[in-house]
Amino acid sequence: MTGFRSLIGICLALLLALTSLSLAAARAAPRPVDRIVLCTGFGLQAIEVDASGHPTGPPHICPDGIAALAALAPAPPALPVRLLRARPLGHRARRRAACGRRPPQPRSRAPPGRIGCPPTTLSRRPRTRRPEMYLKTTLYASLIALVPALPAIAGDIAVEGAYARASSAMAQSGAAFMTLVNTGAEDDRLIAAASDAAERVELHTHVSDANGVMRMIEVEDGFPVPAHGHHDLRRGGDHVMLLGLTRPLTEGDIVGLTLTFEKAGTVEVDAPVESVRSSIGNETDMPMKGHMAH
Repeated sequence: MTGFRSLIGICLALLLALTSLSLAAARAAPRPVDRIVLCTGFGLQAIEVDASGHPTGPPHICPDGIAALAALAPAPPALPVRLLRARPLGHRARRRAACGRRPPQPRSRAPPGRIGCPPTTLSRRPRTRRPEMYLKTTLYASLIALVPALPAIAGDIAVEGAYARASSAMAQSGAAFMTLVNTGAEDDRLIAAASDAAERVELHTHVSDANGVMRMIEVEDGFPVPAHGHHDLRRGGDHVMLLGLTRPLTEGDIVGLTLTFEKAGTVEVDAPVESVRSSIGNETDMPMKGHMAH
């Protein structure tokens, strides 16, 4: 017990000695200090402030050992450490920053240049289309152009090569031609047709009378389409007749047709209007009578 008490006494004496040294150092300091914060343990940071609350020196890490705290006056309220304000940028640095370039580093001389942004920053390369963009545009245009040429399919019936003949501005009738393909195992028949391009749509064909003159008549029973076969609607033969045109059929237009089959049902067909197209098969050179010579 006696040794322990002696150790405590020595520690207190050392603490008092350090406190005395701290007070002496505070009195000898040339600058007015409200308080001196000394380290109380290893690894802690300490900072000194003056009467206005501003730090008088950089923070430092406490050394190893015992320290003391001595206050010469009531401690001022805690104030946040004021951040140092950066030096305002000059005219050249602001211009470089506005142009999207990094301002010059401190103590570095800005490169000479003319007023305004450097040409490499202001000027932009001309926007040119890349080759793949041209390829995409061409591909899309080709697909759009091929849409009317694609076969219309319903069930086992496919309609291929549909087109309509161009008409004059005063014409009251027109005609559409195509190939009907039956891929099924049963015969089918085209029994009706409709279009918004005409008031009435009929299925017509040409027959020769006793005088050898070709006449155009309506086929009320429709056009048969054999199984695994096809039926051509061509000039001088079977065709779809457009009566009472609602608008002239000009080249480049699209005529929408709705074909009704006995078994396959309805097929929607887009027939482009063309002025000249070679007929399918042999065309007749015999004189014809009717709405128009197809």
